[in-house]
Amino acid sequence: MRRLTEDMIIARTKASDLLSVTKLNCWGTDLSDITILRRLQSVEVISLSINSISSLSDVQYCKNLRELYIRRNRIEDLNEVCYLRDLPTLKVLLLLENPCVEKTGTLYRYSVIRCLPTLDTLDMIPVVQEEVEDAMKNGLELYHPILQKNPHHGGNNNSSSSIMESEKNSASSSKCASPNPCTSPTSLHRHFRIAESDETFTEQFVGDQHSFTMGTKTKYNLNSQWSNYFLPFYLIVYSIFSISIELLSQKKDYVSKDCNVQLRRSL
Repeated sequence: MRRLTEDMIIARTKASDLLSVTKLNCWGTDLSDITILRRLQSVEVISLSINSISSLSDVQYCKNLRELYIRRNRIEDLNEVCYLRDLPTLKVLLLLENPCVEKTGTLYRYSVIRCLPTLDTLDMIPVVQEEVEDAMKNGLELYHPILQKNPHHGGNNNSSSSIMESEKNSASSSKCASPNPCTSPTSLHRHFRIAESDETFTEQFVGDQHSFTMGTKTKYNLNSQWSNYFLPFYLIVYSIFSISIELLSQKKDYVSKDCNVQLRRSL
């Protein structure tokens, strides 16, 4: 068990104090205790991918949070997403490769969107209005973990049975729209590629050929028209340049030999 400390945050962000921290990248540091996030009142972007975090309860205090990357952790219960409901500025969420994703199955994406309908991007895929409407009809109703722990509040204590029942109803209903296979967790895992470091954090989703950079909303097409023509053009220019250099070199040798012959004749 490793705890995220103030010294770690200051060292990574080079901020003067916790209140001035706006971006935090603690990817791959084997963290399990992130209680100190409650003191990050100004943080806007958090990267906690590839750790041992099991709950999102501490994230709920980051009221200015816009982007949360928490891929490949130990979040077992999808109801943990309810802790993010009161974050008004949250627009980007990356939750892939957590146990709760596989447990929920095909209803995972719909359920998260139903809980957080104001998201712009979920797991590197933009959330459109039509998908939000479908999620409200087909997604699971998530219950706050606090309500689950206190049965007097009417919380649902059996998340697994709720998922199974909802999936049965979804399969039997003719009006229920099936989730897009391109956005299913299995499909995402096949096409997902990630590059991260201590200084930068870049999430790339190869399947949709989009790139998202932490802290920005910059997107570009990885298979743009320019990339299709640049490589052949570069090879042609390089070939012409190489041939020109070779010809100039041969001409220089020829001129040098000719000068030597003339000099010998004059002598």
